Amino acid sequence: PLSKPLPPPDPKSPKTTLAQQMNKTGSPLVQPSNSSNALIILDTLCCTMLNELSSHSRNLEYIVAYFEIRSAILDQVVQYLNSLPIPYANTLPNLQVDRYVQQECHPLFLQTFKPIKTTGDGNCMYNALSLAFCGTEHLSIVIRLLTTYALVKHRTAMIDALSHIYFNGNHEHIQALTDTMHKAIHLGVWGTDLHSVFF
Repeated sequence: PLSKPLPPPDPKSPKTTLAQQMNKTGSPLVQPSNSSNALIILDTLCCTMLNELSSHSRNLEYIVAYFEIRSAILDQVVQYLNSLPIPYANTLPNLQVDRYVQQECHPLFLQTFKPIKTTGDGNCMYNALSLAFCGTEHLSIVIRLLTTYALVKHRTAMIDALSHIYFNGNHEHIQALTDTMHKAIHLGVWGTDLHSVFF
């Protein structure tokens, strides 16, 4: 049994769909013509889930149970993100080049890539991934939540990798998984290489 009861969320039933959840907000559903509204709704939904998880972020059993009963709605969020057209930096005039990073880059790198400035608020990895997805940082919280979800969904592979690669089979890998999830759940906590792999 869980050490504390699960909070009573809106999408408690696995049958709850993303469309039903968005209807509860009173906002329009996801349509190509109002994708900015969809991003705002997704941000609100994911922020709520992160807030619900934050006080239990070191309880692996709780986190697993939390995501299991919300898997249907989160799978739909993933499906929605996969349907977004990926913008190219040269088509997005509002993106700023990070001049400091640009000075540190090799000229050959700069022939192909452009270092884009992100907000340095502790969420920079998620901000950068959001820029790659939609040209703004609006998906940062959504990506943070989905990273945690991916860690939970693929925890067996994560535990296996941690136990063999990082810890030579000792039991510290369980704690490492919990720490990685804890960092993903809390806004303002830096993402790591493990977070980027699992997103």
